[in-house]
Amino acid sequence: MASQATRNVDREPKGYPQKAKVRAAVEYAREAGLDVCSIKVSPDGSIQVFDTRAFPAVPRDEWEAWEQSGKLG
Repeated sequence: MASQATRNVDREPKGYPQKAKVRAAVEYAREAGLDVCSIKVSPDGSIQVFDTRAFPAVPRDEWEAWEQSGKLG
């Protein structure tokens, strides 16, 4: 039992995902209808793909706020 625990500790981390896997994840997300605006890759090999709807547009000034709300014809 101790040897199995030692093997798990001695394993090296997966590492960042390869470029081909990242491209494939983005392609699959786009095929699913997402408007990809950002990705996040982690040292454990995980890939997160973010849609533009996850980041609502914040108005820069009062004029833009009125325009986004539809108050400016």
